[in-house]
Amino acid sequence: MTPTSMSVASTLAAALLAAALSSAPARAGEDESLDQAMSIIAGTFRALKPEELHSVLPAESKVFVSLGPQRDDEGYYGREQVYFMLQKRFRGLSTRRFEIRRHPAEKPSPGGDRTRPVMCLGTWWYTHAGGADDETLVHFVLSSRNGKWSLVKIQEAR
Repeated sequence: MTPTSMSVASTLAAALLAAALSSAPARAGEDESLDQAMSIIAGTFRALKPEELHSVLPAESKVFVSLGPQRDDEGYYGREQVYFMLQKRFRGLSTRRFEIRRHPAEKPSPGGDRTRPVMCLGTWWYTHAGGADDETLVHFVLSSRNGKWSLVKIQEAR
């Protein structure tokens, strides 16, 4: 290889690397705020601290909530009411583990399309104050509003 061809090859390699690096954040960042919202939900259930959820609850609309085995309080609630409902649901429990993921049918939208709501599934393993272990599946629906993902549905599947 001649010095000129080495220079051309290294310039080409550098250009390809720069192009890949400059496009990588856009691809990785497409769902960054969605990942952050999912992380906040997970943190809320792991720590049993409903106040952590405040940043992903929409201020201007209500959230559908259906929690617990009886679902007596199922309905649409404002941000502050969701806090109290979760506080009530978390009472006397300790989380052993909580995992959240996109619903298996959900695929990242091409080009970062945020017009469709995203369904997520959370599996929550917890212990009652009396010592009995339990597990439940919680459905979450997130919707993009003003460039930010907001939680619009929390439904425990029993």
